[in-house]
Amino acid sequence: MSETTPIAPPSPRGPLARCITRVLDRVEGLVGVLLPERWSRRGLAERLRVDRIPLALPGAGAGLAGLRILLVTDCHAGPFFGPGHARLLAARAAPLEPDLVLLGGDNINNHAGQTAALVPFIEGLDPPRGFYAVTGNHEHLNAEPGPCTERLAAAGVKVLRNTGVRISCGGSGFWLAGVDDAGEGRPDLAKALVGAEPGEPVILLSHQPDFFPLAVAAGVAVQLSGHTHAGQIRIGGWAPMTHTRHGFLHGRYERQGARLHVSAGVGTTLLPLRIGTRPELLLFEVESCHY
Repeated sequence: MSETTPIAPPSPRGPLARCITRVLDRVEGLVGVLLPERWSRRGLAERLRVDRIPLALPGAGAGLAGLRILLVTDCHAGPFFGPGHARLLAARAAPLEPDLVLLGGDNINNHAGQTAALVPFIEGLDPPRGFYAVTGNHEHLNAEPGPCTERLAAAGVKVLRNTGVRISCGGSGFWLAGVDDAGEGRPDLAKALVGAEPGEPVILLSHQPDFFPLAVAAGVAVQLSGHTHAGQIRIGGWAPMTHTRHGFLHGRYERQGARLHVSAGVGTTLLPLRIGTRPELLLFEVESCHY
């Protein structure tokens, strides 16, 4: 994306696209019945990777140095992700000793009841700075995401839906902002930044990476996203679906000093299958910066 690309959020999908999504949702449910859960769980166990990433945060005080932030996105709890998957993730994540755990949206696949499958993961960790989440397009798939938000809250996860919170450590802090899904929801970054102090570093949790141009314009230091599954199926570097118009498929991107990190996520949709991509957990370790 060039510097002259207009700043615009992702466009909401039209009625036809939503109808197709619901049909595929039914197909996915059928596939989930035909394939035993242990099949996809074995694939997750064998291929899950942990990527450790130093996170420079301009303006961060010395007290934040070494703070560990774990990003877990696109679980898609449902036909291809059950409690066994959640326990596996907890077993992999607990030794990382994260201080803060972020769920990056598409936490469930198509209805709020699937939130229960995430509970073993949530209960398997005890991050001292808490659990936070945002909504993805799948939280909006069949209904408003309110029931899912309520169930996550009951499990100990605060959902940041156009709101933010200050994360403090050792006398230093940053503003953690979260916005509603940019494709199906109503994201409002201005509301999410209410309470942030002038000059305070901001980390934005947004399910869709294509929200990044708006984050850059608002002065956000770092955006953390998922949504793309890194293509999920990539053959010779080509993916039939990327879920990004700006090319933010996977990894790190930088614009005007701001950085975007896009995770491949841990779950799958439509098929419990990845080709040319791997599920991943991203562990960020904050570096103290005074510039």
